[in-house]
Amino acid sequence: MRFRYSSYEVDPSPTVPGGVLYRPEIVIELIGPRRSETIQALVDTGSDETVFPLSPANAIGVQLNRASTGQASAVGGHEVELVPGSVTLQISQAGLTYRWQTMVQFLEVDQPEDEVALLGYAGFLEFFQATFNSESQELELNPNSRLPRAN
Repeated sequence: MRFRYSSYEVDPSPTVPGGVLYRPEIVIELIGPRRSETIQALVDTGSDETVFPLSPANAIGVQLNRASTGQASAVGGHEVELVPGSVTLQISQAGLTYRWQTMVQFLEVDQPEDEVALLGYAGFLEFFQATFNSESQELELNPNSRLPRAN
């Protein structure tokens, strides 16, 4: 599967003089007991965890394990609270679909504009060989032998 990077306009800076950044983001479907929800998420090799906003977890009916709530350091070093939950994830492209059940983390934020979706190692990158090509602005994902299959 090949995914085009998403482009974002930012304030020009010495490192981004043109004011446009390209990020490896993909559309991923979160499937729960009640329904499913599609989210755009950043594929982030620097994230140990796969993290989604808490709002879709509630909407799709994910059973959260609040007894295992933990802390993590976010950008800037401030602590955030993460709540684990099991969810089925699915990516699709050009008639090819991969679906698996995994444990991910959910993050509650005060403002909707602060919601973030990160596809990190645990729950996502551990299951794929990922090739990031900044020249063509494409991400290629190929499943590895660790990808669990969901029904």
